Amino acid sequence: MTTTIFATFADVKQLSLFAHIDNVTSPFNNIIDFHLSQDDHRFPDLLANISAMIQPANHTALADYETFPIGTGPYKVVANDKQRFKLEAFEHYFGFRALSDVVEVWILNDFAACYLQPTLGEELGGYADISSRLSMDQGCTFLLLNRISGLAQDTDWLNYFQSRLYSLNLMREMDLTRVGDFKLFNAYGLLPGWIHTPQLFEPVVVPHKRAVTLAYQYEHPIYPYIASLIEMILAKDGIRLKIIELSYEDIVLGEQAEKIDIWLNGMSLGSNRGDAILGWLHNFNHIQRVMPVNEFEHLQQVISEWRSTPKMVFPSDIIGQTLSQTGQTIPLFHNWLGVDDNVQLQGMESNLLGWFDFKSVWSKPQTS
Repeated sequence: MTTTIFATFADVKQLSLFAHIDNVTSPFNNIIDFHLSQDDHRFPDLLANISAMIQPANHTALADYETFPIGTGPYKVVANDKQRFKLEAFEHYFGFRALSDVVEVWILNDFAACYLQPTLGEELGGYADISSRLSMDQGCTFLLLNRISGLAQDTDWLNYFQSRLYSLNLMREMDLTRVGDFKLFNAYGLLPGWIHTPQLFEPVVVPHKRAVTLAYQYEHPIYPYIASLIEMILAKDGIRLKIIELSYEDIVLGEQAEKIDIWLNGMSLGSNRGDAILGWLHNFNHIQRVMPVNEFEHLQQVISEWRSTPKMVFPSDIIGQTLSQTGQTIPLFHNWLGVDDNVQLQGMESNLLGWFDFKSVWSKPQTS
């Protein structure tokens, strides 16, 4: 087990989020010591970040590891293909055993990804009746501009993108019947309630006519439509939009990053914690890769001060304001999430991702 932990943190300390881990040692059995380059009063919370999950030391050599991951959770994966994802209760789970023995997730192309319809074997007929118990997603669909090697490194282009591709401008062109059951509303910051987008009152000169390259993750239900709106808006100024669809793996590895001007992206933090945005900011260095070094280092300094100062409030507002007002990100839409009401299923409370805790759900027996 110690070897597995060493291997895990040898990988994760390459990420900016864990860069202050100098070394990991084990002086005695069942004891792990972390040696840090700076004080971090929130280090236990950091170890709970999904990027720090313990994985087999040889997981990169396992051919089917992405499809059948190995972990320590309440369920184990027993089936995973393009149509079905099946979980069975893991009997050796360290916590309380899952109440449901089996959970099957079916991929239904006719249903929007943000809603879940539990059926208990009944046939699906039409769209689900959505509960009135909706929650606001702590996240955002946004544009990430390449200010290192893309067009946005030029101030004229940066101002142009901000003046043309803001949320309300896209909303004016949007046909809501094209976004399925996604309940979108315009964003003024990366999280609901944040108002960080700059107000541009001066007329913006259209830069020299040329092509703009936009990329997004393929097989997303609404990204192609949003991209078509951006294409239409840019075309009014005589600018052609080149669209690239990338796999998640290519985005993580930064494939073609230097050639891309804009990423159409999204994030969902799944938590109301003030520091929830920290993991997303450092997620596979996607933002650091396209952000001016001095600006990213400033954010790092602010985060370092928070780590080393007990009881200091996490500077999420500074992070959100910096990303939006510099034009690094252009917030577009937030979304409402919810699940279907079902009186037979108990313990099914929607979380902020529109899902529920599988291990706590149980079926109420029917009485005659």
